[in-house]
Amino acid sequence: MILKDKDRQPLENKYEIAGDKAERQMAFYLKREFGDSKDIYIINDLRLVDEDDVAQIDTLLIHPFGFIIIESKSVVGTIKVNKYGEWSRIYDGKEMGIASPIEQANRQKKFLLKYLNRYGKNLFKQNLINKFFKANYEDLKFDIFIAISDSGIVNRDGFESNIVLKADNIPRDIRELIDGYYSDFNSLNPLKIPKRLGDDSLKRIGRFLKDKHKRRETTKNSLQKSKIDAINTKKVSKRVDKSKNTLTCSKCKSSNIYITYGKYGYYFKCKDCNGNTGIKEYCPKCNKKMKISKEGDKFYKICEECNTKQLFFVNK
Repeated sequence: MILKDKDRQPLENKYEIAGDKAERQMAFYLKREFGDSKDIYIINDLRLVDEDDVAQIDTLLIHPFGFIIIESKSVVGTIKVNKYGEWSRIYDGKEMGIASPIEQANRQKKFLLKYLNRYGKNLFKQNLINKFFKANYEDLKFDIFIAISDSGIVNRDGFESNIVLKADNIPRDIRELIDGYYSDFNSLNPLKIPKRLGDDSLKRIGRFLKDKHKRRETTKNSLQKSKIDAINTKKVSKRVDKSKNTLTCSKCKSSNIYITYGKYGYYFKCKDCNGNTGIKEYCPKCNKKMKISKEGDKFYKICEECNTKQLFFVNK
């Protein structure tokens, strides 16, 4: 059963467009497989906020034995994963390291468990068993899958994992996983029997998480600001920012600066006063700190959480 479809948001660059396409592709496959299911609930594009922490979950499945988080990765070209679990993207003959989506999904899993323990303790149906043996989310299953878009190629390079799959194979493995839990539940071995949610608790949890979704705000002013940012980034020397109107030296306010690399990463160096200015860029969508990547004289800011890349500065 589909509890929530993916939000429709203005897409501002090719990375957001590609990511949106990958998530919708996964949603299509899941709807075909589980759309009529009475005991599997699907929430697409779930965004949960807990004080200053945010989790953006591409797809969440809630089933009688727990939760499955699916992280969708848009791949044009080849994804490479070595035996150490290090990820890189190969496109147009160039290889670039990227954050591990497995670790990203694991962080979302930890957030979800913490969130449910904090706000969802009353969602379990109250019965005689729960009265004496407190039901808790740690007893449920929390699984993850990484969905690679159909157009991509995965070079595993010694990496072995049954959770990184092409998107069209994910529903099949989810079905096998849940069937396995049912088999264990019906087994005679008490050590293998997993905890199972009742229908009422399943519905409560699904509706609760759907209602807690916080849509990303996209206002006319924020869109206009993004356009101004893009224009000023191309001009290199000026850029609209949350805290200042131009990129300048923090010491003498000169705009005669360039990016260099030091012990603590990239920073601005002033040609006028020789002062140093740290670089701290935050994603306007998820508020996570962005990384700075160098390609020749061009520097890009990258949000690994949202899978976005934007030109930030060019050394003169």
